[in-house]
Parts: sequence; C-alpha cells; structure tokens
Amino acid sequence: PYLQLAPKVFAEEYLEPSSAKPPADYKFHCVNGKVKWLQYIYDRGSDTKEVIVNAKGEVLDIHFDENMVSMREFEVPNEFGGMVLIAEKLSKPFKYVRVDLYLVDGEIVVGELTFFPMYGCYGGKGQSALGEYLDFDRSEFKKPICG
Repeated sequence: PYLQLAPKVFAEEYLEPSSAKPPADYKFHCVNGKVKWLQYIYDRGSDTKEVIVNAKGEVLDIHFDENMVSMREFEVPNEFGGMVLIAEKLSKPFKYVRVDLYLVDGEIVVGELTFFPMYGCYGGKGQSALGEYLDFDRSEFKKPICG
C-alpha cells in the first residue's frame, strides 16, 4: 500500500524509561473511531508479556500474539480514560486502525497508527476471537497475501 508514497526519513523522540525496561505498549484496536480492544505489552526484551483487555479495561481470556507470554492481570491506569479518548479521536477517519500509545511518567505519548499489524498475518485462535470485535462492513475485502 505504500508503493505510491515517496520515501522519507524521520527521527522520533527517545522515550526514556523510568526503569531498565522500555515503557509498556498500549495498542488500541479501533473500528470507525471506537476502541474495541487493547493489546497491552510489557517487559519487552525478556519474556515479553501480553494482556488482552476490552474497551472498559476488563481482561479477556484471549492470547493474541503467540510470540509473547499470555498474562491475565491488568491494572487500569489513571490515564486510561484519556488514552481511550485519544485513540478514538485519532482513529475516527478509519474503518480500522491500531493506535499505539505509551505512558511515560504519567504523560500519554502517541507512538504510531498501524493499519495492518504484523502485515495482517497473525495466526491462531486469538485472531479469530478478536476478529469478532472488529465489527466493520466486510462486504468488500481483498484476498489475503499470506497463508
């Protein structure tokens, strides 16, 4: 999808972690401007962990990324409501987008918007279960390029 775009180089601000580990990822999966679920990823670099949470911050019994350790504990941060508002505002123009946010010393930082995470080739039962949350019009689609 990026074939028609001119290549560009840019630099991002370094997010200084308050510990030796990188800050946790809050990956909000959104449909038509509404958060459907969150993929919370932490402890990157050593037994990376994942928790799947609904839009209310409740843990779901789903394992999405089989390359990570599936966990079932999530402490809703004080900034959660603000994070949901930001994710929904940024995702409003799109049928589907994942909005990546970080919390650094209580400040919400936008990471990126991703239109097809892992190039659309996640596998496993978690993908099927979470696909049910993505309630957009599926009457038009392109054939997958992966097995």
